[in-house]
Amino acid sequence: MPAPALRQLRALRVPRIRVRKTVDLTLPPALSERAGALYRRVADVTAEAILVDLRPWLRANARADAPTRRAPYPGDLDAVLAFVRGKIDADALDRALADVARAVDDVSFRKLARVPGINPTRLLAGDARAIDRFRRTNALLIESVPKQMALDVGAVLAETDVRDLHVNEIGKILSERFSVSEARGQFWARDQTLKLYARTQETRQRAAGARQYQWETVVDERVRGRPGGRWANNASNHWVLHDTIQTWDLAPITNPNTGDRNHPGHDYQCRCSAYPLFDGADAEPLPPTDEPSQSAEEEAAELFTFEPEPAARRARRGAFVTVPTQLTSSPPAALTKRVADLADALHTDSQPDQRAALRRVVQGVLPDATTKDVTARGALYVDANKLEANSQLLAATDAEALHSWYGKITIDTAVLERAKVATRKIASGVKTIPLEETDALRVLIHEELHGHSRASLASYRGAGMVLEEVGTELQARAAVRALHAPARFGGAYQDWIDAVVSIVQGAADDRDRETSVERVRAAHAKLLRAGSKFTEPSQAVAAFVDGLDLPTAAGQYVHEALLKTFGDS
Repeated sequence: MPAPALRQLRALRVPRIRVRKTVDLTLPPALSERAGALYRRVADVTAEAILVDLRPWLRANARADAPTRRAPYPGDLDAVLAFVRGKIDADALDRALADVARAVDDVSFRKLARVPGINPTRLLAGDARAIDRFRRTNALLIESVPKQMALDVGAVLAETDVRDLHVNEIGKILSERFSVSEARGQFWARDQTLKLYARTQETRQRAAGARQYQWETVVDERVRGRPGGRWANNASNHWVLHDTIQTWDLAPITNPNTGDRNHPGHDYQCRCSAYPLFDGADAEPLPPTDEPSQSAEEEAAELFTFEPEPAARRARRGAFVTVPTQLTSSPPAALTKRVADLADALHTDSQPDQRAALRRVVQGVLPDATTKDVTARGALYVDANKLEANSQLLAATDAEALHSWYGKITIDTAVLERAKVATRKIASGVKTIPLEETDALRVLIHEELHGHSRASLASYRGAGMVLEEVGTELQARAAVRALHAPARFGGAYQDWIDAVVSIVQGAADDRDRETSVERVRAAHAKLLRAGSKFTEPSQAVAAFVDGLDLPTAAGQYVHEALLKTFGDS
């Protein structure tokens, strides 16, 4: 441990020991994704409303002599809000928030019940107070999305002289602003889900008599304060708290500069967890915690203006060990030619040529796959041929790349540069390629494959979202393996892959896991063929199960297990 971090730890005056832990108490990412899908739904409907509302104004101002209107929002804000209200069922949204909250609370209960030494009878059946706060805070945040997006658009247009721009260029500016708004919503969703989980954990551990806990980080490069990590210079430092013993009565200092104190999960987007420690089986319960000092309204208001700290963006799996891997057999000459064309295109400034070459590589690996990206939905929707490197935009989303519902791919600049190197080496027949370079190519292919999917905004939630990401990831890995056969990949969506494969393996009675993995991949490949978009998660699940070619009873089991495990909202 570096000397400054060690001195800081000593200043905290907390013991550091290692308890033998048998239960992982971190929150599964799938639950944050479920909450994020609700924000995405509202953001996409708002984007549609704003584009429809602004089209006459843009036509009147773009490349015309009319003066540029400088206003908070140049269109009809009431019309935008009415449009969103007409598309979004407020009651259904509230029920979906409640479902996410109950799922988080249930995971909290089940994980703690497995901790050795805990008395399960003392665990509360549910933390109604925390659930209610989660619903109220998120309802306020989601309600703010349309107005906030409209004001963001107004601010962007106020800084832009649209008279010198074509309407398509203005559309690109608005699309980028919408992506920023969506990233903010994803930040809120992760933050609120992690906070709810932390609150239910504290309530239950106190009720079970745990006066102390061991602070646990997830020990990856995103931990605040980790030397050499992504947030090594963050003002908050959670790394030095790892494996330290803390008490529920007094939260430790997480920001030495401000003196801020937080228990695990209470800081912004904190993924740390508290492993309970007991004096004995008969430990007396601690009184419940007081209500948070902030109201739900105050917490939401603070998040309205909070932005994640800017930082130099690294690849999400930057901790990858750069180990060379040998190509066991050369790819077919025709496929190598497509990779060479992609390498040439990626080194030009023509985004349409880049996307076209990328699609040809996908078709070379998956001949039956058909692109379904939007190509003609008006001047403001021409994103299907965009491939943009934008690390700043992705910094707040914790993603290496994104594929918008309008077809645009946004990718981390460093990841794109490594993908360029990988394509050049594969096209040149290089046998030894670092894993981080082949993995960057996997990221690029993964995002392009989303454009071949039958998933829609309506079906991309719950089990529909999980199957879309699991299938897409397995296809991307198979595609890269056909080009170079790397020994391993980054761990994208591995938890979901393991869960889906486990369900399928149990139903199919496959002899080994790899057989089930290939069964899942092949079933998803059928969903990349021509076909109409899914309109709800259950349709995606049904089509996936049909592609597994299982007996009726086994298929029904998989269908029910997927919906029960991942939900449909």
